[in-house]
Amino acid sequence: MHHAALTQKIPSACILLASNYLCGVGVEKDYLISEKYLQDALTYGIIEDQFLSNNFLGSFCSYIDMVITNLAIPTPQKEHFLSIIKEKLENHKVPMDEFYQVVYKETKINLPLHPEWTKEKAWKLGHKTKKAQTSLLQLHLESAIEKKEEKITYQQTEEDSSAFLSGIKAYEQKDIQKAMRLLTVAAIHEHIPTACIIISAYHLKGKHTHKSYFWSECFLREALQYGITTKTFYSDNFLDGLCQYIKVVIKNSHPPLIRHNLLFMIKKALETNQIDHTKFYGTFQKVTNIELTTHPEWSTDDNNQKIKIINSLKKILVKSETNDEDPDNFVTTIAEYIKQQDTERSNTIRKITTKHPTSSMQFAFMFLTGQSLSLNHEASKDFLLPSLTEGLKEKKFPNLTFLHILFWYIEELITQKSNAHMRYLLSVIKKILIAHEIKITAFNTVFKEMTYIDLSSIPEWSTQNKTE
Repeated sequence: MHHAALTQKIPSACILLASNYLCGVGVEKDYLISEKYLQDALTYGIIEDQFLSNNFLGSFCSYIDMVITNLAIPTPQKEHFLSIIKEKLENHKVPMDEFYQVVYKETKINLPLHPEWTKEKAWKLGHKTKKAQTSLLQLHLESAIEKKEEKITYQQTEEDSSAFLSGIKAYEQKDIQKAMRLLTVAAIHEHIPTACIIISAYHLKGKHTHKSYFWSECFLREALQYGITTKTFYSDNFLDGLCQYIKVVIKNSHPPLIRHNLLFMIKKALETNQIDHTKFYGTFQKVTNIELTTHPEWSTDDNNQKIKIINSLKKILVKSETNDEDPDNFVTTIAEYIKQQDTERSNTIRKITTKHPTSSMQFAFMFLTGQSLSLNHEASKDFLLPSLTEGLKEKKFPNLTFLHILFWYIEELITQKSNAHMRYLLSVIKKILIAHEIKITAFNTVFKEMTYIDLSSIPEWSTQNKTE
């Protein structure tokens, strides 16, 4: 029972938030907040001298890798984070020789030989000396100036990213699992666009990882955001990867609406950044042997009759195309959930879903799939149901992102055997949609176009009374 309670603290989520604040992924970079989540992760993730799970240990090793290899983190800050980690490990009497072996296996970093690790005493954030306070103030000012002056900040280049280079090397050595983990670290925490487009393509094809249009779209957005600036691509490797990605989109079998959405995202990024189309088409043909301008999926725009019909149905279902929720506020609120006991969490979930139904829906999806967060079906359900009730209070989906995440959630319930005992939620979801006067026929039609799944053929869905 005690072990189960500790599991509910979700140390993997703590270390994920620590990593996000360390590198400024989706939130303002803040070393103080990163330290707070690091402390929580170590408190909840180590029991006596054992780590709670292999997943948490792997994520923890990745955090250490980021601290050591990220050139943007000042040396005193590196020493401080590593001193916290060392102190926690020593207090829990973790066998250090074994720990060093695991870190080396996961990251190729030999900790005992690293100067930031071996330094006896590191500075402390919040230390009451004037020197320490000044250093911290300078760090915050430098970070603020950097974010204000630079339109896009690359944490590292391909050549400087140990995660990216090690991931490519692992792939060449056919250690696919390690390659995927390292490339994902490079994509999420270092914003390496080439890593983003590789991971996006793997999710699109279902190669080396779970096939997921949701995650493919998420990594594609990152790739386009950090991989294309005005009239310029990040690197030749990224440009080649983008061309190969487009080839997978137009040549492989995907639902028409998915294909349309992905290509639209790419075309919009090229247009927004004033990329020379003639040169791009020439490069694309050289890389793929395909003349892109003659391909119907690329040249077709929103005037396509079928696309127009689907988009009109979406307008019936959705209130707004954009998601206006504040992600920073969501991260702060979700931290409360992570630290609480089971008996306290219902009120916090209500608070979260009231302000952030879309982010809560994404959290439900992550718990269901075990990607980015530990697999936890009960937590997934706890977020799903109130997110739906809150999100549909105006009898429409709040935004397109919310609708799409729900589609992926339903697809996961249907297609993954590990979710068999959760399929009863299909009828629960449909009942909530009907109660909020959602047009089920329109919902089913758009869902089929995005997933190739006919919901009317799914027993748990079709047995629910149909009401328009």
